[in-house]
Amino acid sequence: MNIISTLDNGTKIFFDKGRFDLWCVYVKTKNDKVFIPLDKDYFLFFQKLSNEYSSEKVYNDFLLIYKTVSNSINNDTLKMIKKISNTYKKNIQEIELNFIIIYSAMVSERNKKNTILKERIKHLGFYQTVIEGLSPEKAAIFSKGMKAPEILQICASKGIN
Repeated sequence: MNIISTLDNGTKIFFDKGRFDLWCVYVKTKNDKVFIPLDKDYFLFFQKLSNEYSSEKVYNDFLLIYKTVSNSINNDTLKMIKKISNTYKKNIQEIELNFIIIYSAMVSERNKKNTILKERIKHLGFYQTVIEGLSPEKAAIFSKGMKAPEILQICASKGIN
């Protein structure tokens, strides 16, 4: 277990062994419930958040985090996520949790062997749900079966680099 962050309420986000590698993102709640966050679930969270605030705010906050993604978790990014979360009026810890989850998922994607798309795949799903209003379920499986060049072309058409 490689702990990424522990929230003020005791919830832990960490990397551990998944089906393919050691970069699977897990959440352990203060009640010791452990689960793997699913793309469709955090896409839905951010879609609802963008409906409550604005898609521009939520997407711009995401972009601040996206620009920092590298092969490892950066403590400065975690601090930035906390600051970003505090700009929302309520559910601050849930917002922080979900931003850390998607950040960690992008770091995980960056570390997959032979990856071409890296974190762009999460960016695309985020864009589709928050900006375009696609259902989180559809966004989570949108690229399944597609070749990387086709996905890269779609990303480029939406300004996702």
